[in-house]
Amino acid sequence: MNWETWQRATPVAQSHQDERQREEYLELLEREEEHTRSQLEKIAWLCSYTPVEIIAACGLVPYRLLAAEGQTLRADTILHPTLCSYVRGALENALAIDARTLQGAVLLNSCNAAGHLQHALAALYSQKFQYFLDLPHSNSDAAIYFWANELRQFHETLACYRGIPVCLDALQQQMDLYRINRERLAALYADRKGEVFVRGSALARLVQASMVIPAARFAKVLDLFEAFAEEQKERGKYYGGPRLFLLGSIMGAATMEIIETEGGILVLDDLCTGYRAVNFKAVPPGGAESPYLSLARFYLGRSPCARMKDSFAALDRLEQLLLDYRIDGVILYYLKFCDPWYYLGQLLKERIKHIPVLILEGEYTGTGRSGQLRTRIAAFLEMLKA
Repeated sequence: MNWETWQRATPVAQSHQDERQREEYLELLEREEEHTRSQLEKIAWLCSYTPVEIIAACGLVPYRLLAAEGQTLRADTILHPTLCSYVRGALENALAIDARTLQGAVLLNSCNAAGHLQHALAALYSQKFQYFLDLPHSNSDAAIYFWANELRQFHETLACYRGIPVCLDALQQQMDLYRINRERLAALYADRKGEVFVRGSALARLVQASMVIPAARFAKVLDLFEAFAEEQKERGKYYGGPRLFLLGSIMGAATMEIIETEGGILVLDDLCTGYRAVNFKAVPPGGAESPYLSLARFYLGRSPCARMKDSFAALDRLEQLLLDYRIDGVILYYLKFCDPWYYLGQLLKERIKHIPVLILEGEYTGTGRSGQLRTRIAAFLEMLKA
């Protein structure tokens, strides 16, 4: 794709040309993701705390099991239909993958629903590699050392499954590759403190692609995106409208599309398929410390999910973040039955007084087609414009 042909899309009533250029961008990422899906050495993973560097160091492709947006008819015959819609959507996608290309799955105890998914995958792919990591709920010293030991055992088990020795040099190389990509993505977010030249949904889509495409190959895709973003800045083609901060549970692309088509500007997000996936506080050093301890500090020191104990303390830093990015309104979205994000949302409303907050609840599958959701978002944006 020639990035120079992809011009800024208007937030409302896009022209045919704008729509075609947007489709070209999506096609580029989808082609790269399809290339990854065709690879025969994939390990599926679900939670953004998964140590993908270890998977890659063992010569496998870390492939994030993102959820299908739509009906989950096959998954609902295996998992109860009242279970988390994202987990059911992830299983629906797993069932659509050619089983011959999937070497196994790595899941974490990130929530109760993830445990149900692990049992389902273990039953469906009993001959494949299966691993369930015990993720701590805090970033204390004890938790870091516990997590480091978990990572070491995981690396040894996966290397044994592959019939290869544990190679710490290969692990450090993958740590460096992923760290650089995350730093570049984080820089794209940091650049949004001023005028916004790239749609927030496009940037979140890029982060999502980084969880599917191997790190070395994704770096080349990132080169193109950075060049496009710089060109847009030079041309002064920025977006105008209410500047929004989006946080909460994982959400479908259709919900972001509603926000943007209704005139909102997604300046920053705190989603595990967006900024939270690249917002790491520490850089794994290549010094005397073991790579497992470095990785443990790295992952547990990142911007926390609501299931982590320090997620409530993170709200104390939110005020400054809203000022830095000149946010006009906050939208918190949480999936049904996702209690940690529900409780965090209630606390958020109490903490944030000077900026309007909209709290939405919905299903991952098909939420973008909800007329009620669109109506509430449109009304919120009209209030911000008034």
